[in-house]
Amino acid sequence: MKKLSKGTGLIIFIALMVSSTFFALSKYKAKDPIKIDKQVPGTDTVTNNIIDTAKLGLLTKVYKNLDPNRNEYFLSGLINANNGADTSDHLLNTEYVLSKRGNEVYLKFGQTETINANGICIYIDHGMKKIMLSKSSEVITGLAIPNLTEQVKKIREEGFKMKSDKTGDTERIVLSNPYHLSCKEYAVSFNSNTLKPERIYVRLSSFEEPENTKMDNVIDFKINQTASASGIDKYTEQNFVKKQGKEWALNPGYKGYELINTLN
Repeated sequence: MKKLSKGTGLIIFIALMVSSTFFALSKYKAKDPIKIDKQVPGTDTVTNNIIDTAKLGLLTKVYKNLDPNRNEYFLSGLINANNGADTSDHLLNTEYVLSKRGNEVYLKFGQTETINANGICIYIDHGMKKIMLSKSSEVITGLAIPNLTEQVKKIREEGFKMKSDKTGDTERIVLSNPYHLSCKEYAVSFNSNTLKPERIYVRLSSFEEPENTKMDNVIDFKINQTASASGIDKYTEQNFVKKQGKEWALNPGYKGYELINTLN
């Protein structure tokens, strides 16, 4: 796995957060008007400012398995990402694990892990072999899809087309607009029987050259598991450090790591 670079980290952060913000951004106005095909009965849903409410309802139900505002849940998967402006800046099958219960959060992203619970925050960087202790703080988890029932008007106004297709039990719903300033494509795949999400695909426009498709940033998130129970009790600070009196020390398995304590 390629080490996460500063540039890719920014792209990933924007991509994960864009799901709750990109519909609110202004549409990029190209020289030629957007061509929207007329709706043809019996085909994939291609609309003329008409959103398929049935498909929208499915997305809303799938969203419930990804809603970050839930009190407790578990989510894991693999992230692939490519920066169109820099071919060396990419992620390949980077592991993502999120466990949350109330204010307790465990987040694994590639070679880093974050545990936020019991008034302290532990950040572990396995690449740098460092463990940092600090006071509890908000952990930005970021991964979600928009509540589309509240965004229908903006989808229409910003010229997005909706289409869907199905392969076996996997259904995919795609929103696309090749001229959008921030997001050109947003696709969600899910099991049509259980409505469990399986994949999120996002194609972001380059801020410098939004018309240049070669500069687009692509995020492909394969979802391996979602659950309503977090299982967070197995992700604790005791896995890495222990408190001896008033002092903190590394567990034997991490003796080669540097402990940075900012609690005092």
